[in-house]
Amino acid sequence: MNFSLAQLEAFAATYECGSFKVAAERINKRRQVITKLVCAMEESCDVELFERKTRHLQPTDAAHKLFPFVNRALVDSGKIRSTIRRFELKPAKKLSLGIDSMLICPELIDCFQGLLDEFPELELDIHTGSTTEVFDWLAEKKVELALRFYPFFDEAEVIKVMAFNFEMVNVASAKLINDGAVLSEDELAHMTQIVPKFVYHYHHQKQHVFSDKTIQSNNLQQTISMIEAGMGWTVVPKFMVQKQLEDGSFSSLMIEGSSPIFWAAELIYLSEDDLSFAGDSFIQQVQEIQM
Repeated sequence: MNFSLAQLEAFAATYECGSFKVAAERINKRRQVITKLVCAMEESCDVELFERKTRHLQPTDAAHKLFPFVNRALVDSGKIRSTIRRFELKPAKKLSLGIDSMLICPELIDCFQGLLDEFPELELDIHTGSTTEVFDWLAEKKVELALRFYPFFDEAEVIKVMAFNFEMVNVASAKLINDGAVLSEDELAHMTQIVPKFVYHYHHQKQHVFSDKTIQSNNLQQTISMIEAGMGWTVVPKFMVQKQLEDGSFSSLMIEGSSPIFWAAELIYLSEDDLSFAGDSFIQQVQEIQM
């Protein structure tokens, strides 16, 4: 059983388009070439992939089962080609990163140092901002790569890679509430909640806003300062307020009926071709972070 990458590409395009003609137009080949590649794959693998109808092709059960594996193989082959192209380039002299301010932690600083150890001549340019700002910087090509809160929102124009998971915690000043308190949603409704702006930007109010009175903030240090001043409660990465929880200046609270909260960070970039060796190394280092 033998098959080529060209046959896999022809099969995947035909499966998605439903005809040899449209598949040929998509991948810029002649219809006869696509037909020949698919037929050769069927013959080599001794399996029928499409039922030839009068006006369209009907994928068989075998095609339905095969397509997810072929699709992943094609994605991986694209990454391999991009990586090989990067081998031919000179080492990157500069790497611009967009970093979500809510994700700054010692482990991330270690990743910065790891980059400089691996690329001693690298000029590291770090932009720190809100969750939405780092996306805008990437879209405007001000940064090559960005690390941000996973927004539970799909943007087709970027490539996404999961980075790491971390625990979130509801906190307030110890002057306002006792540590470990369990509050109902009705009780929270009467307390001011400090909410990250990206929650509104991505329309997640229903899931994450519980109070009738809110303050929007796009800066975590500003949020922590407001909590210290007793201005309300918020939900933040636990690693960002571990010190305040340990010294007793902050109290953690639970929402009645809720479970522990875990969110995720993701890395985003525009294309495999735009990713440098240094950027690829940064992705690998960040994915090793354990919270």
